[in-house]
This record gives sequence, C-alpha cells and structure tokens, in this order.
Amino acid sequence: MATPQDGGGGGIQVAQAHHYNVDIASLKDASYDSFDKLQIERSQTYLGYKILWTLNLFIDGKKFPAGSIRAKMWNAYLHDIIEFLANQEYLKILLSIDAESVFQIISVLFYPSKIEGPHGPYEHLQMGRVDEINAT
Repeated sequence: MATPQDGGGGGIQVAQAHHYNVDIASLKDASYDSFDKLQIERSQTYLGYKILWTLNLFIDGKKFPAGSIRAKMWNAYLHDIIEFLANQEYLKILLSIDAESVFQIISVLFYPSKIEGPHGPYEHLQMGRVDEINAT
C-alpha cells in the first residue's frame, strides 16, 4: 500500500503540500470560482473530511452517488478500510483532522451491531475476507 511519504498516496500527497489551518465552514460563503474556495478544497483538512465521509459511506454499504455495495464486495471493502486505517501515516493524518470521527468509524468496525443476524460491519468482518473473485 502506498504511503504519504512515497508519493503514491495521490490525494494525500496533495493534502500534505497544503497543510495549514482551514475554516471549512467558510466554504459555504465562498463564491464558486474564488481563490478562497480553491484553497479550502486543496487543504489537508478538507481532503481528510472527504476521506472520512467516503469511509463512512462504504462502511454503511452505500455507493456514491446512490445505491448499495453488493454484500461480497462490501466484505472486501471493510477489510480494505481496516488495512487503510492500520497504516500509521494515514491514521496520524486523519486523527489530526478529526479524532472523534476516526474513533467513531473504528468503533463501528469492531463492535457488534444491534441488528439481528450477520448484517453489520462487525459481523461481516468476523466471517473473514471474502473477495468477490474468490466467492463466485
């Protein structure tokens, strides 16, 4: 897996290049093509929140912009998310942006859901990794 240091992180590398305090709330007041909006969208904070949002979406089994992830693929994605969060460099960046949100994501992965049966992320992880290619 690529790390922010080796340049293979794509968006993460861009985020590190623009590391400064950003007021995300000011984005709603910025005009569509303003320099301020561009600076905010290139910030580590903004990109970090987009990553957290995407992780949460995938953990919930949802696709963007709409729809659901097939169960076999969802299982593989859950394992990929754990692998991503286990990367010390990525985790350090996300924790510096919003530690509470990161811990909420992690808790969903490691605590049983209140839903009956094997429906939650925790229960899928207990089954082990099932890649769609191997499961068909």
